[in-house]
Amino acid sequence: MYKHLEEEQQLTKHLNDTLQTNLQTISKLDEALEQRKNQLEVEVKEKTKKILDSEKLTAIGELSARLAHDIKNPLTTIKSTVKLLKTLQGKQIDEYVMKRFEMMDDSIFRISHQVDGVLDYLKKTPLAMEPTSLIHIIKTAILPLNLPKNIQISLPNADVTVKCDSIKMEVVFGNIILNAAQAIGDDAGQIYVRYVEKPDFVIIEVADSGKGIPLENIDKIFDPLFTTKQRGTGLGLSSCKNIIEQHGGKISVKNTPTTFTIMMPNLLAKK
Repeated sequence: MYKHLEEEQQLTKHLNDTLQTNLQTISKLDEALEQRKNQLEVEVKEKTKKILDSEKLTAIGELSARLAHDIKNPLTTIKSTVKLLKTLQGKQIDEYVMKRFEMMDDSIFRISHQVDGVLDYLKKTPLAMEPTSLIHIIKTAILPLNLPKNIQISLPNADVTVKCDSIKMEVVFGNIILNAAQAIGDDAGQIYVRYVEKPDFVIIEVADSGKGIPLENIDKIFDPLFTTKQRGTGLGLSSCKNIIEQHGGKISVKNTPTTFTIMMPNLLAKK
């Protein structure tokens, strides 16, 4: 009887051990399946985004109507200004005429910026990499922006040399600083540019004292064709992202205050 009871206990123990082993195996399989499910969700999300971006690119044709509107109005201003100048030959230019000149300059810049934005996005030319002063790039980018007097821009006290395509990086800083100025608007405000040089990266930040980016838009601002402005192509910041990634870098944005962070490989660092 005792022998029979011992056999039953051994059998029960064996069954319990087998059950525990099977439960552990099932638990591990569940974990593996959960990890795989999460991985697949990420892959689906990334591929879906690529498909949506591709579909957006096929919608580039709709830019023609938007560009036609944005180009027509500035050209009308230029046309009327030229007509005015024809009637003022030999006369002293007064404040009203100077104001018209400023309007003409602004209109010309808007045209150039719109067209360049589309071209920069559509045409990915090879990089012309050269060691260049960061402050020189930023100052060159700022020059055509005609920033209003209510906005002060603070540049780093010390310079750093970065190896990059300076022309394309001027496009990046021009777009970011212009967006910052538009966010500040007519209020007195400041734009800050600072950098940190590390062995592997140069980290550059552009911050402004504007009202910030609405939370519902902050994840979309680098998407092609996304814009909240009445005029504009929605390609400016998307072009910035493309250019930075072409350099092997990354760009991100955060609020309070609005800060664009660019991380560029430090190709000139001594290894």
